[in-house]
Amino acid sequence: MRSLAAFRMVVHDRSSTAGALLGVVAIVFLVGQQLSVLFGLLNYMSVLVDHSNADVWITSADLRNVDAANLISARYLDRVMGFPQVEWAAPILVGNGLFRTADGSFEAVRVVGCRRPWLAGGPWDFVEADETALLDFESVAVDRLDLEKLGRPALGTVTEIGGRRVRVGAVIDGARGFQGTLIFAPLEKVQDIAATPPGRYSAILLRLRSGTDHEKAIVQLRAAMPECSVYSTAELSRLTRLYYFTNTGIGGSFGFSTAIAVMIGIVIISLTMYASVLGRSRDFAVLRALGGRRRDVAAVVFSQALMIAGVGVFIGFVLLAALLNATRGSAIPSYMPAYVPPLLAGCAIVVSLLGSLVALRQALKAEPASVFHRCRSNAVCMAWCSNTSPGTLPTDGRFVGSCSRPTWRLRLVNSLCWLAPRAAARPHCSRSSGWCCVPRKAGCSSGSAMSRDCPQTRPPACVCGSTALCFNSRCSSRA
Repeated sequence: MRSLAAFRMVVHDRSSTAGALLGVVAIVFLVGQQLSVLFGLLNYMSVLVDHSNADVWITSADLRNVDAANLISARYLDRVMGFPQVEWAAPILVGNGLFRTADGSFEAVRVVGCRRPWLAGGPWDFVEADETALLDFESVAVDRLDLEKLGRPALGTVTEIGGRRVRVGAVIDGARGFQGTLIFAPLEKVQDIAATPPGRYSAILLRLRSGTDHEKAIVQLRAAMPECSVYSTAELSRLTRLYYFTNTGIGGSFGFSTAIAVMIGIVIISLTMYASVLGRSRDFAVLRALGGRRRDVAAVVFSQALMIAGVGVFIGFVLLAALLNATRGSAIPSYMPAYVPPLLAGCAIVVSLLGSLVALRQALKAEPASVFHRCRSNAVCMAWCSNTSPGTLPTDGRFVGSCSRPTWRLRLVNSLCWLAPRAAARPHCSRSSGWCCVPRKAGCSSGSAMSRDCPQTRPPACVCGSTALCFNSRCSSRA
């Protein structure tokens, strides 16, 4: 019943419901969009590590991120191949160069060299040609989203990187780096472009045999090569992301914008639900007068918040999914891990409940007696004052004895208003007491004497007999 009452209130007050829905949609859509861009940038930061198809990375000592690795000796490659847990080991070399475009200008690029023929740590997801294209010494692979700034070179176009002749042999997808344009080439070609001394590599990639305990293998490798850094792929990816997140201002920027979006949602939800409850304060008063407890009112308010939050979360995710589908495969970084939507939905519901606390406070202030304060036309809302003894009313008009104000109990006859047929039958009030009596017999004349059944028109105090109807006169500007 409480949920049904909440549903009817939500459907009836469409303007307030629409405002609260806007707040929830703002939280889901804006925060979701910010998170998708953030995770997209995080993928850019560790793209080489995440797609290396390796289990372990061996790099220079005191590494802070994968892009800041110093060169290491090739002798470590022979050393790790002696471990029985290692299935294969392959070096990679990362260098910098200037790519000459078709109009003669230059674009700074990062060139990643992979050993042929396995090309471990090399390109993936080919769009045009395949990995065999890189078996050619001069062939390079370029990401399709970087073709525009590289002058749109066609497949087979001959150009230069770092003054060395290269040919665009393949186009790949999903290989965009955080520090610049990534171009993949054979290891020997990158050594030529970057002028790297022979026998020096940026990192050594290892693939462990199936069934190997990775943690124990990493401990053994670290003991055998204390002058190097040995990381699992997950550790190096996390280290690189954390470095950029904390040292480039990305964390503070996205954290601030996300906090602003959440605050906007809370304010919108709080204000709209407060206005909604304020407009329905009489409904909550009737609920309290009919015997509803404070927790029943709280249940109704929270039920409204949950209904609005559920619909808002659904609409927000529909809009967010449309945005992600529209930006998929574009230059805008966007990625949403599978575990983020449930967390985002839970946070949106929690924020909605927090926003409803302001409305709940207003709803709990609704007094049951307020339903008697305003009546249409000449109607009077009535209640029964039980166990009242006649003749117990002092001159100041307050009820005493079993119907005194500290101990009186009102039993609500019904929540409707009694329509008096004539003005003479309206209740007569004592302005000082704040209480009024309705005579048992209607139609008393203005000259009637004060009595239990028929008080005079404007008595200084009312006599409430055991059969009289009484109510609070604060409602009674019409009395």
